[in-house]
Amino acid sequence: MADHSASFGERVAELREQKKMPQRELARLAGVSQASVSRLESLIEPPLDIPLLSKISRAFGIALPELAPELQDRLQSLEQQSENDVFCVFCPNPFCQKNHHTLQNGVPSISWKSFESIAAAEFEEVNFCASCGEALVKQCPNCSRRMGNKLTRFCVRCGSKMTERPSKDEWSAIVNRLKVTTSEKAEGTGEIPF
Repeated sequence: MADHSASFGERVAELREQKKMPQRELARLAGVSQASVSRLESLIEPPLDIPLLSKISRAFGIALPELAPELQDRLQSLEQQSENDVFCVFCPNPFCQKNHHTLQNGVPSISWKSFESIAAAEFEEVNFCASCGEALVKQCPNCSRRMGNKLTRFCVRCGSKMTERPSKDEWSAIVNRLKVTTSEKAEGTGEIPF
């Protein structure tokens, strides 16, 4: 565990070194540039870029508050704000008529059009998709935090995936439905887009 009395950048560098991870490997795992990792390691205070910090904490396999304890109050405020006003839901069924399959530059993709914001007072009432009857995703399957933002792929509290769908079989059916050629399959379908 990193020394919380050290600067933010020193903690990031210490965590990276503990995991015997070069900057380029952390950058790859977090989906950011090596320059971003280098910049983070030079900072005294953590940036307010919560999505970036979430990527880095997931790459380390730790909770965001452990990476940036200075931001705990801000994270709790964001969480309370989203829980008090609205929450978001989406249908995880990739074949729901609200979700669409497309080819973007020859690469299969799903447009998760079923995302919608709902008043927090309706949290207990809204449970199933009106189009296909599938159970809606509205909270983290790991820590039960309500989904506060549209197009959320990972929980901001614990970093867990909000859904494991589409499954590999569903993804194969989508690729086949889009009639992707063999060369396009080889180049563009390595990762399920959610």
